[in-house]
Amino acid sequence: FTELIPVSIVIQFQLFRSFKFLVFFAIIYFANYLFSEPNTATGITRKLMVALLIAAPYLNESGSVIVGFTLLLLTALLGSGILEKISFNRYRYLLPGQIALLVLLGIYGSMNKVPFSINNGQDKSWLAAQQWAKENTPVDAIFIVPPYLEGFRVESERTLYGEWKDGTQMFFNPEFGTEWMRRMKNVGYIPGEKLQDTYTELTNMEFEQLADELADKFSGIFIVTPHGKSLPEYEEVYSNIRFNIYRMNSVSPTEVAQTGTL
Repeated sequence: FTELIPVSIVIQFQLFRSFKFLVFFAIIYFANYLFSEPNTATGITRKLMVALLIAAPYLNESGSVIVGFTLLLLTALLGSGILEKISFNRYRYLLPGQIALLVLLGIYGSMNKVPFSINNGQDKSWLAAQQWAKENTPVDAIFIVPPYLEGFRVESERTLYGEWKDGTQMFFNPEFGTEWMRRMKNVGYIPGEKLQDTYTELTNMEFEQLADELADKFSGIFIVTPHGKSLPEYEEVYSNIRFNIYRMNSVSPTEVAQTGTL
């Protein structure tokens, strides 16, 4: 009923994305199932069936999942039938077989260049601007960034005035939502207009109003603009093919000594 009456405590007690945490427990139980199930009489067949249900969508890059699944299923059924007819101690080969399977999967993945990386997947120019901010600004600096973009905090490790995606947190705190909307309006949000356009149309006077609001709380105030949005009144301290960074105020010698950066 929160769609009709947004009672905060009701929304706050919903797990939302916290359910993803339960996936880790599911993985543990599922791994145990795959390991222990072959120890039963019909376990090998069940294990193959379950593994196929999971693996089939990922083993056919052409998009013909049904064809790939069918071939895998027929192969698994044939293999399990042969295993049921042959009388030998299959448990003796269980662990070596599982290790061999993992090795083969690793080889298959490397040969097919399966995309997997722990690196940040953001735009390279956006990441470069973040890295510059981390290495060249005080830790208590604040950045006014294009609100329609996201993730500047990740690599810069700096405070932002706000971005559009921050609004997802207002489900848990109406006061936060009110403040977030106020900030979005300050950086260009106009109902019915594209935020990308309205941000680039902000005037120096509007940026100065933001600076007045932030001056007592942060040692450095910086503006990130998309390439083409020039702010000649301020010092340009960084630029790449897509973004510019301007400094709105200077950093005191004390702060420079503390941070070792300008």
